[in-house]
Amino acid sequence: MILDESSYQLVKKIKDGDIKQHPLFIELSNWMNQEFGYNILCCGYHHEKIDSKPPYMINRLDIYSNDNEALIRMQQDGFNMREYGKNYPNEEKTLSYFLNLVSKYSIPKFSFLRRPNYYSTLDKTERDKIFIEEDRLFVIGHSFEMAYREELISSFSKQLEEEIFKHFTSIKIFKIDFFFGSIYVFYKSIEDKEKYDMDKTSEEIKECCFQFIKDKDEYKYISYDNLSFVTDSDELVQAKHNGYLNYYR
Repeated sequence: MILDESSYQLVKKIKDGDIKQHPLFIELSNWMNQEFGYNILCCGYHHEKIDSKPPYMINRLDIYSNDNEALIRMQQDGFNMREYGKNYPNEEKTLSYFLNLVSKYSIPKFSFLRRPNYYSTLDKTERDKIFIEEDRLFVIGHSFEMAYREELISSFSKQLEEEIFKHFTSIKIFKIDFFFGSIYVFYKSIEDKEKYDMDKTSEEIKECCFQFIKDKDEYKYISYDNLSFVTDSDELVQAKHNGYLNYYR
């Protein structure tokens, strides 16, 4: 699941040591690491009213892995899977352990008249009183690495574009775009794409991007090999998608 901006910033503060979470969530994270071998960064409870017809409430236990590999392992073990009639033991154990912690720490529910439209425990510490609703509670896994990569590439998208155009002035680049932490270079024609992919120009552009971004990656998540870099052509996008670049989003 994609992190919203406020959750991302709070999880980053937890990773950086600027927030020490409520002991309940520290204990849950440590238990998951020991019980399943996941690389869990932190956990949190999310409560939100969704104004739809009819309106409904979300009660969610969020699990934030440090890296993409941990989230993939969690998903392989059934986290984030919603198949009717199927049971996923690790997810069920996690939810059961969490509810036991809620009881252990004597965490109250919201009072009926003071139930908020939005509530998160990510910024709550030992000094704070927290609230947790157990009704229809479910578990969702997230990857901090995935969110960080997207934020990093997005933050430096303008500078990355300038770097490419500065170093590759003779290349027929139609457009450069950035979607979900990936860099997309659109050449003008299909022939251009085939030529630049074949003669390693595309690899040189990717290397240019990596050299620019690597020193800004404070957690060293990005390597040349795992930097998401895609080439395409305006001609092909026009032919297949009527020029609609949101096909990539």
